Amino acid sequence: NPARRRSRSRLLLRRLVHPGAIVLGSRNLQAFAGLAFLTERTGEILLSTTSLELGAQVDPSRTFTRVGFQASLGEAADLYNLQVGTGADLTAFATLRPWARLTLDLTAARRWLDVPRPEGGDGRLFTATVLRAKALVHFSSRAYLRLVGQWVGTTSDPALFPFPVDEEEGGLEASALFTYKINWQTALYLGYGDERALDASDELRRTSRQLFAKISYAFQR
Repeated sequence: NPARRRSRSRLLLRRLVHPGAIVLGSRNLQAFAGLAFLTERTGEILLSTTSLELGAQVDPSRTFTRVGFQASLGEAADLYNLQVGTGADLTAFATLRPWARLTLDLTAARRWLDVPRPEGGDGRLFTATVLRAKALVHFSSRAYLRLVGQWVGTTSDPALFPFPVDEEEGGLEASALFTYKINWQTALYLGYGDERALDASDELRRTSRQLFAKISYAFQR
């Protein structure tokens, strides 16, 4: 039906109004603050939220190459129950270079959302935490080692979900990748990966393990 197709094409899917201000300064200082007015369609329902957006980053020195944060505070959509709640999404990050051949990237993030309870009042739908660390070691211009570790954990209130969920979930991922460039055309890769998850007794159990080797060669025409 052409009329029905035209009607669907006029439906609002997503609208974002984001007024704010940006500040630039020395040492690559970048900071911003603003409001986000978001309207988004989920099925047949439009959810509208208002939140405060903040962020800043700066490059203080050669050792502390970069530090910064991002934050979103205020209303957020609860896509599980198709309603609006209140919460926050916070991220802090830093890049360190304690040694000329070593670079560390650190990230910590936490997000939570409070929603109305059926019996009245508000409850914490979930709290999610992410901790990530990456180390890059340059042994020479040809060889380097990358190490990555990441923890992701979530605490939820099963009574506030429309389907069964675990009260606590979490997982740890770790990987190592060694690279050696034989020449500009050829590189050797050796890697290892390990994944673990919380079991019913809240103990970390290995879920997978990987070990691989690869040789890459670039053909020249």
